[in-house]
Amino acid sequence: MKHLSDSEIWSFEAQAIHTKDYVKDYMNALQLVLPSHDAKILDTAAGVGFPTEDLYVSGYHNITSLDGDSESAAYSIRIFAEKNIPISVAVGKWQALSQNVHDTYDVLVNLDNSLVYMDGWSGAGSMTEGTEAVFGRFRIVLREFLAVVKPGGRVILGLGKHYEPTHQGIPEGGGSKDNKVVPFDLVRDGEPVKMTWHIHRDWNKRHHDSRAVVEAEDFSGDILRIAYLITKDELMMLMKEVGFSQVHLLIPDGTRDNLIIGIK
Repeated sequence: MKHLSDSEIWSFEAQAIHTKDYVKDYMNALQLVLPSHDAKILDTAAGVGFPTEDLYVSGYHNITSLDGDSESAAYSIRIFAEKNIPISVAVGKWQALSQNVHDTYDVLVNLDNSLVYMDGWSGAGSMTEGTEAVFGRFRIVLREFLAVVKPGGRVILGLGKHYEPTHQGIPEGGGSKDNKVVPFDLVRDGEPVKMTWHIHRDWNKRHHDSRAVVEAEDFSGDILRIAYLITKDELMMLMKEVGFSQVHLLIPDGTRDNLIIGIK
């Protein structure tokens, strides 16, 4: 039986999330806050091609893509080549973005709830714990994002709507932890695939642990990914702290993410 790579597992997770209607709703919301089709865009979380591929198909051709994970970048490169999309994907950590990106952009996007995985996407990252330490990690990345956009440019972040303590089944003023199992029944190349998310959240540590398990007749795989927990209001506060002149919130219908827009 084949054991799936990390990026292959993520492709099943992305398939579960990125339904045709979901992508349509996400792109409709995103295009409301993009300045024009000529905008020079940096996608910092190319992942399995979303949203770079969808932006390109929608007429945004001045796109540069990168990902913090080399395996994810390689996966995207292969997907773009198969679909004849002329976009390369570089590898670069967000925490040192300005050292590796020697250009400035009209728009930087970091979508699909990617930002919170800055230290734990592979499950082997070095995670910090506690509100102040975690906020410090966000400040580092937000400053780097700010550094590579032009004056008047914008940074668009996608943060999961579920990143609120009251959305976790935790009463206001109550405990800090919860557990959840989310199953998906998928089809890949005509074959049934079962995928399950096993989620544990700890608001004291500010950690969101998500184990993805994929099972099919000929292959299987699982991976633990660790994200930081932060609310939209906290993220907006940190963006103002590091120097964004304006910060706005868009809550799109039909998506898992809020869109937070920072103006330089």
